[in-house]
Amino acid sequence: MTPEEITAFIEDIRVEGSDLPEVEAKQATGGLPQSIVSTMSAFANTPGGGVLILGLDEKAGYSAVGVSDAVAMQAGIAAKARQALNPPVQFDSGTLLFEGATLVWAKIYELPSSAKPCRVGNGSAYLRSYDGDYPLSSMEEQAFLANRETPMFDRRLVEGATRTDLDDELVRGYIEMCRRSDVLDRFESEEILVRTGVLDTDGHTPTLAGLLALGRYPQQFFPNLVIQASVTAGGRPGDEVRALDTKKFEGPIPVMLDDALRWVQRNIPEQAFALARTGMELILRNIPRKLFASFCPTRSSTATSDPTRSPRRSPSSCTPIGSCSPTRAACGGLRRPSWG
Repeated sequence: MTPEEITAFIEDIRVEGSDLPEVEAKQATGGLPQSIVSTMSAFANTPGGGVLILGLDEKAGYSAVGVSDAVAMQAGIAAKARQALNPPVQFDSGTLLFEGATLVWAKIYELPSSAKPCRVGNGSAYLRSYDGDYPLSSMEEQAFLANRETPMFDRRLVEGATRTDLDDELVRGYIEMCRRSDVLDRFESEEILVRTGVLDTDGHTPTLAGLLALGRYPQQFFPNLVIQASVTAGGRPGDEVRALDTKKFEGPIPVMLDDALRWVQRNIPEQAFALARTGMELILRNIPRKLFASFCPTRSSTATSDPTRSPRRSPSSCTPIGSCSPTRAACGGLRRPSWG
């Protein structure tokens, strides 16, 4: 936002004599106000979002009193946006020298309908009404949930990719699976790829879902979408963890998962399979699959961000085998289940 826009907002609230539906001013001389979180939640749930202005004294006609530490104030806003709100909200922030005082402003962006309502932690969600923040009623929450859209980022086309970037063997397997459906079996192979969301309607450009599931080397376009795993040394809690063997897996999702699971199975100590005599071997062998699956985002878990832009990461916490950053994008764009 420009200084002129912030100045105009200040003039508006001074004329009104109160905060506005899209603007909230707080004094903040004693630090970041606790109530800022409910206001951020309300703005994220309100059409158009809203603007916070810190360093104005409402009781003195919104005179500029400034903030003592603008850098700390912006850092605090960032921490609240990422850690106190669920899901996290997007924002811009900055400072403005106004009437001799330093103000801090933050533009809170409205969440997409697929991510609303924005809650404070796992508790209440708020909505903006005139100059205040009010908890959503149960009926209002149900209305938000009913209006949720299915995220469709995986249907976008991959710039620079072509039909030749798909792996012929994987494509053949996928088409064979699709032909188990009497409806899809009526179509030619290339039309199946179009109708199930692997290719665009032009038949030449892969979608994000198509490339990640069936591509020859998706990392050419998305270098961060890999699985990284490591074997770590054991030790007592609190000891420094040392990675003895680190492995990065690349390729399309089915290849990455198969290679990663085989690697994990090879690195499970043989003595662990002594559990087999107690009938636990099947459970033990399924643990790595469940572990990787828990880090694989779906359309619902990535409602507020495209995983190709903000890869998910998980710290290593398992001994003697640790896993780190199994990042993959959901393949919801393929309308038939594949490569389970």
